[in-house]
Amino acid sequence: YESTVDLKEDPRLHVSQADLEKQYQFVTQVNERISLGHQTINDIRALRKQLVDLRERLPKTEANKPVLDAADALDKKMTEVEEALIQTKAKSGEDALNFPIRTMNQMVDLANVVQGSDEAPTAQSFQVYEVLNKQLDAQLEKWKQVQSTELVALNQKMREANVPGVSIPPAKPNQPAPGRGRRGN
Repeated sequence: YESTVDLKEDPRLHVSQADLEKQYQFVTQVNERISLGHQTINDIRALRKQLVDLRERLPKTEANKPVLDAADALDKKMTEVEEALIQTKAKSGEDALNFPIRTMNQMVDLANVVQGSDEAPTAQSFQVYEVLNKQLDAQLEKWKQVQSTELVALNQKMREANVPGVSIPPAKPNQPAPGRGRRGN
């Protein structure tokens, strides 16, 4: 069935269209940054799975020690970035009481707070966003450094040992790669 409907504003609300548009733009911007952070976490976890597979298939011999040591160094650096972005120790809802939430959790909370109100984002919302965005940028920069140093070093050692390398999987076709096609970077 098809039907024509008229959408009307809720008469109980006294908010301008301009304020609703500001809210939408702000939440869209925050969500884009959340997506970028989550893609980074997914990349880290995909690469970590390759490292686990590498450790399982590569015998612990003296000849393989440089490769395994480089894999451990890469994993340690990736873990630092991941744990700054998201709380990895929280397994249940109550764990937020024991383990502090991280940048991505805070960004999601910020988006939910702004989205849950019927008004333009407050000045404090923009201030919190700036702080969280700087934290995210710092971790994204750290992740780029990890990729250009530890990942490159591991793959070099793997080539020397004639072991197939590891890499970050490409972005899914419906998602832009991190840092490409996104605003707010």
